[in-house]
Amino acid sequence: GNPRVRNFTLEAGTLGLDIRTLTVTGNAVSHGTFSGTGRVQMTGRGATVEGTFSKLRIDGTSESIVVNASGPLTVSDSLIVAGYTTFDLNGQSVHAENAFRVTGRAKVVMQDPAGMLRVSSVAEFGGESTTGLLTAGTIVIEGSFVQKRGSGGCCTSFPTSFQPSGTHTVVLSGAGPHSISFNSGGITSGTSHFR
Repeated sequence: GNPRVRNFTLEAGTLGLDIRTLTVTGNAVSHGTFSGTGRVQMTGRGATVEGTFSKLRIDGTSESIVVNASGPLTVSDSLIVAGYTTFDLNGQSVHAENAFRVTGRAKVVMQDPAGMLRVSSVAEFGGESTTGLLTAGTIVIEGSFVQKRGSGGCCTSFPTSFQPSGTHTVVLSGAGPHSISFNSGGITSGTSHFR
């Protein structure tokens, strides 16, 4: 079966997750490495995360949860924020070495100028409205950026799944090529947070 723990700390070494999901209902800290194709899934309210993970899914599938980055976070494969989740970078540096995806009713908060989200492949925002939540910090895109209209079920959609304001900036970095795709451009005109 799939293991489930309250708080998780990997101080060093390698943890094998062969086709399994390690569910963490509290805080998750990893300074080691992971092997196998499994993932760590965070489901707890008011939890914190930091360190190095191979696959990380932050997912409030049945209830609203808030997860805060409490230190630098690097995910070597996919970092997915899903369900009823608010993921707050909390002024930290987060690096998704492959894909970063926001889906369902999830949303990302960046309100500290020190916060940085670096995505080496595809950054996809398709969650709930981020109006007033992306006000500071920087997203660095080394691949593609995709904004989709978020969906909360059969009858609710969120055209503002990516709605930066204030000093928040998106930087296209690296040799490229880069692609940018917006399904719905949001509600504010006349400003661009891309450079």
